[in-house]
Amino acid sequence: MIDMGMLRASVNFPISDNLKQFLITQAVNKIGETVVLKKKTISPSVVSTTAILDADDMTSKIYKVEAGDKNLPFISEETTNPNTATTTITNNAWYVKQDRQLTGELTNLSVTDVDPSLCEFENPAHGLEIGNRILISEMTDIVKPGVKHPINGQIWRVVGGDDELVEFYAKTNVHANEGYSGPLAASGIWEDRTYKIHFLKAPEGTVKVYYYAKPTPMDSLASEVDLPSELISAVVHLIIARLLSTDGQMQMGSGHRGIAKQIIEEWIQARSRREQYPDIVPPPMTNFIDK
Repeated sequence: MIDMGMLRASVNFPISDNLKQFLITQAVNKIGETVVLKKKTISPSVVSTTAILDADDMTSKIYKVEAGDKNLPFISEETTNPNTATTTITNNAWYVKQDRQLTGELTNLSVTDVDPSLCEFENPAHGLEIGNRILISEMTDIVKPGVKHPINGQIWRVVGGDDELVEFYAKTNVHANEGYSGPLAASGIWEDRTYKIHFLKAPEGTVKVYYYAKPTPMDSLASEVDLPSELISAVVHLIIARLLSTDGQMQMGSGHRGIAKQIIEEWIQARSRREQYPDIVPPPMTNFIDK
């Protein structure tokens, strides 16, 4: 459908499969995270007052946190003080943030000749732990003619290592035997992109976090689009609108963007008619207020 739209509009620049996959992923994530709101849960392991939210589809959009038999309220990080003694805190609360304080240089990368490759690099005193998510950028030398960089510009989950080594799995085999250049010459930088939930004091009982998840990522144009079928056409119109606007065809691009907006609004209205509305009687006060 995208190709037909571009052919009909006589777009004056080439559109590769990599570009289409990139634009489709962006559009699907935008609609999935703002319109569909796929609900999931995770039970993280809390260490003191912090827990890593170790889920591939994790976002900062958390709508409920349970600790034992209590629902904990949200509190803005700006109103907290880490120097406050936890013994003086009466009621617990939580906030979530994506820490970006840890960063470092990636050197002496080694990869295994399997699919997917286990990648390992050196960085003394990196401060990372299993479950951390790192964004790798400015990679050099891990290249293959005609193929986009397999590691650069993506977020990876730390699966092992020690005080000086960090390990993660690539999506495919990026060994030299697969046509990539020698990895030992590779270098780059990494930055921590881990979502963590912070509590005012150690929570009591098992913690359960409810969040709106990211759509399932697409590995290729043949991958399933993680959206209701009614919204896939909205993705197509958004991509066509973006490409037409890039080509200077602003009026046609605006028309496709309007069609996408109409499809999304009609889907929201249909979903609202199928959902039950809450009773007009206000719900009882939750127990964390008087505990």
